[in-house]
Amino acid sequence: WKGGRFTDNYGYIWIFKPYHPFAHGQYVLEHRLVIEDSLGRTLTRKEKVHHLNGEKADNRVENLV
Repeated sequence: WKGGRFTDNYGYIWIFKPYHPFAHGQYVLEHRLVIEDSLGRTLTRKEKVHHLNGEKADNRVENLV
């Protein structure tokens, strides 16, 4: 157990959230959780989040659009 987070082979960080409505194998992409928190709602499956600087592990809200 590493605190419920891991980095995949593509450089994305996944967070353990087994009860999230869009969890994949009990994990959710961290950048989606950051945006959801800032918006105050769950994203839909069709909504995409992009990293402005291209660094997939840089999940600061100001780097996400």
